Amino acid sequence: MVTLEARRALFGRASEQVNEVEAEVTNGNIPDWISGSLVANGGADYTGMQHMFDGYAMLCKLRFSGGRVYGSQRYIQSKTFSHFSKSGGKMLHREFGTTVPTSDVLQTAAEALKLVGALAAGQDMATDNASVNVTPLADGTIMAVSETMESKYKVDLKTLLTLKKHQYKDGLPGSLTTAHPKQLPDGSLVNFTHSFPFGGYHVYREDPVSLNRKQIAFIRDRDPGSPCWVHDIAVSMNYLVIVEPPAFIDLAAIMSLKEADLGFLAWRPDLGTRVYVVPLNGSGPVRTFNAPPLFFFHTANAYEEGGQLHVDIACSSAQSPKDMFNLIKDLRIQNILSTVPGKEISRSRLARLSIPLGTTSSDAGPGSVPEATLLMPPRSLSKDEGSHGHFAEFPCINPSYSGLKHRYVWGTVAARPTKLGNAIGKFDVETGEVLTWHEEGAHAGAPFFLPSPGSANEDAGVLISVVMKASGKSSQVVVLDAATLVELGRADLGYPVPYRFHAAFIPDNAAGSKA
Repeated sequence: MVTLEARRALFGRASEQVNEVEAEVTNGNIPDWISGSLVANGGADYTGMQHMFDGYAMLCKLRFSGGRVYGSQRYIQSKTFSHFSKSGGKMLHREFGTTVPTSDVLQTAAEALKLVGALAAGQDMATDNASVNVTPLADGTIMAVSETMESKYKVDLKTLLTLKKHQYKDGLPGSLTTAHPKQLPDGSLVNFTHSFPFGGYHVYREDPVSLNRKQIAFIRDRDPGSPCWVHDIAVSMNYLVIVEPPAFIDLAAIMSLKEADLGFLAWRPDLGTRVYVVPLNGSGPVRTFNAPPLFFFHTANAYEEGGQLHVDIACSSAQSPKDMFNLIKDLRIQNILSTVPGKEISRSRLARLSIPLGTTSSDAGPGSVPEATLLMPPRSLSKDEGSHGHFAEFPCINPSYSGLKHRYVWGTVAARPTKLGNAIGKFDVETGEVLTWHEEGAHAGAPFFLPSPGSANEDAGVLISVVMKASGKSSQVVVLDAATLVELGRADLGYPVPYRFHAAFIPDNAAGSKA
């Protein structure tokens, strides 16, 4: 179990570390071939917040050079965070699971109309809290992103100083997006924006230099008044895949501004999961498939083999509305910090969804898709899910295998009892074997894989994890051998790093790198 002290440090109010400090190596050695900066994003000020996804964004940087590690961290100066800081803790906009406190019915109605109008029109009235992911840019800066189009901020890599909000000028509609753009071999990015109501997915390809986007497909929402919430996408060499769970954005819940059981989501398992397969070159129709109901946050990879398209995902076991209620409740701050024994984090697993490319399926748009091909349920990629605590999240692979057939997936697993994913796992998806690494009382952050230079082996490299010590007083940078999960080195930062979602590594020799 992660200690209460560690959990409070992860989900409290983190302090900035503006000037770099050198971490003290306390065990082994940090490989000297690691040269560059790992920048991780996530919430850092949870004052008054109700959900894991609601903390105000902070970027935390680890700079590796010559076997040494240097740390720094700074808040992103978004409009929402600046207002929160200057107003003595008053929220400007609703976050995922925390509504803006109101004093009367008229104010409640005004806030609701403002939010729905903002999401529908893409106006600057939704949160710009860019707290989920980091994208390196060609000019040497980085982009902090979240799921509204307002939440995109350019940041100086060297100082972590917020430079400016990025706003696209290419006219592509949509107010929502994913915080998981995928990079293609030519350097371009693919993702989608989401327009609603009476809209859908605008799948686009983005130039890495100009950042101009070009729509390559449009997929109409199956419920015109209630779009689905999709957190991540997958990309193979030829296709972009949208796995759409039956988790619909509940406009009625948003309008009420009340703390609903599922936040702003409505779980409708009777409608099943919809899977869209989009040709990356923009040619041909979007193919549509149906699958049994499943919920997921993150994909690991997708690849094509033998006439099939395989998508590896970390999916939950949620089926009923009660299951979904428990899953969302697990991630509420009150539950994470609870000292009441018994209630643990819900189960999830690494699984593979297989799509027959040779099968004729329905064309996704415009209009409804009444007779899409039904897929088999995703199959587990672990032969003993109990060996990793019946939990899998934040999956990652060797980036050289992105879009290609892979054998290994690393990610967060669980050493139960626990209210958080607290361990690291290595999945061999061919054999089903799983290795784990865990430190009692501490919290191991999501691992980041770095391949060893010059090695041809898929699992040759290291995993970097930020581990919150059981005391909650400091975080440590732990480097594991990715093949064996044996600890190679550890360095103490001397200050606590808050809970992190996603990260990007920018090598010192990257074009335009200013770190």
